[in-house]
Amino acid sequence: MSKELLQSDLVFIDTECTGTNMATDRICQICFKTENGFDTRYFRPSVDMSIKAMSVTHITNQFLSKFPTIDECPEYKQNLQSILDSRILVAHNVKFDAGMLQNAGFVITPDHESQLIGVICTLRVAREVFPEEGDDQMEYNLQYLRYKFDLDSRIEKGVKIVPHDAESDVYVLEALFWFLFEKMLSLSSSSSSNSVDAADDVIRKMVELSQPNLPPKRRLVAKFDFGKHKDKFVADVARTDKGYIEWLLNQKITKKRTRPTSSDEDEDWIHTLRFYLSSSSSIA
Repeated sequence: MSKELLQSDLVFIDTECTGTNMATDRICQICFKTENGFDTRYFRPSVDMSIKAMSVTHITNQFLSKFPTIDECPEYKQNLQSILDSRILVAHNVKFDAGMLQNAGFVITPDHESQLIGVICTLRVAREVFPEEGDDQMEYNLQYLRYKFDLDSRIEKGVKIVPHDAESDVYVLEALFWFLFEKMLSLSSSSSSNSVDAADDVIRKMVELSQPNLPPKRRLVAKFDFGKHKDKFVADVARTDKGYIEWLLNQKITKKRTRPTSSDEDEDWIHTLRFYLSSSSSIA
């Protein structure tokens, strides 16, 4: 199956927001791409940009003040809703982007027959296709994957990629999607010699891996990349400074309780710290 045929079933989306709390933060930029090209727009959110969000996106409240709110753009909302109703939404950390779109009034519902939500999360798929191996500090954020897999070589020449700009991120997102799709296709155990059936099988697998109610695959973090034990192996620190492991676990759990939209990285740390605490207890 050609990219052109597959693209008619997909919409690549990235959002930039006032912060990362899905309960209180709101969208300030949306970019989506179909086979017809890009649609990138800014919106004046109902809450101010957090300082942290401004430091990451360089989008300021003053800059956003000249744009309409998303509710002041009914034709845009109707058009995007129609696209969401008829295509598979592709995003990196789709739980966040889909949640923010829902906060803005968009509806994302399961397919009536399969009961699967039509989404593909390249973050979850990347974790499945490229699990962390050995002591390699594998990361799964979009920019890390961009450089690890040389995704710029898949982006048209002349395009300037600015991280945390929605349109730039969609360029990288699409390149990552096709990279993962081709990898899964090459590894497919499908006995079908029909390329259309094989491609359909891969897309179905990607959708299944991306379901919000499916717990994401967790990894054991090998090394600290922060704090007083930076560059040390977690296993070594668990043996020599158990108190720090217990303290950090408490910090991560507290963050999860106060911010339900905690990142996959935080969940990985909770999984890792619990694993090594349990291991040290059994040894003792």
